[in-house]
Amino acid sequence: MEALNIDVRVRRGGQLLYTATTWAGYIGLLTAQRPGHYAVAVNFREQGEGTECRQELPLPVGLAVRLAMERSRSYNDFVEFVASVPSMAPFYCLVVSASGEAVQVTRNAPCGEVGRRELEEEGAYIVQANMDYWDTDPANDTQQSLVRCQLAETMLQAAAKKGVIEESDLWMVLWKDPIFERGVTLYSSVMNPARGTFHSLSEPPEDDPGPQRAAGKRRKSRK
Repeated sequence: MEALNIDVRVRRGGQLLYTATTWAGYIGLLTAQRPGHYAVAVNFREQGEGTECRQELPLPVGLAVRLAMERSRSYNDFVEFVASVPSMAPFYCLVVSASGEAVQVTRNAPCGEVGRRELEEEGAYIVQANMDYWDTDPANDTQQSLVRCQLAETMLQAAAKKGVIEESDLWMVLWKDPIFERGVTLYSSVMNPARGTFHSLSEPPEDDPGPQRAAGKRRKSRK
């Protein structure tokens, strides 16, 4: 699927609505940004108990997120929409606002929000992979989530000692094995809704001195 990676810009009435990285032929969204408002990244959740939806039919996760992007102008509106929209599968959703707010929502399927982490509770950043953040049992870690999260937190802690985490620090995290695994990771993205910057790459630049060359997410294709 890496060969199908594309960046898209969606406009409504001539105005830019959002930018996203997705795949040619796929009509959903998993990584997107509404410049000046918020940015969104969805992660695969392996399992979750279902709860009943009485009115609406559940949507594929990508379509649920796209609907949220197209209907939610503000950060708060998006968070509440994505926390409640009926979906066919459980998922994790990280959302950050242009003003620096951030939240991670853990979803059941087709309905039900399981947990929510706010940035102020976590410090300077929130790290999420493919395992519930409250679960620390290695026996449940089929995606190397515990290893990847710990590595990311260690690298971010070191970067934060400078007083600010820069974009280059984020790329160093994203290119680090096993966060990045060649042949498995589909793409990596850095988004800044305050500045409106949005960068996605399929693999490290050839002249990058730091990354260990391995590749993206384990067992499941990762982004």
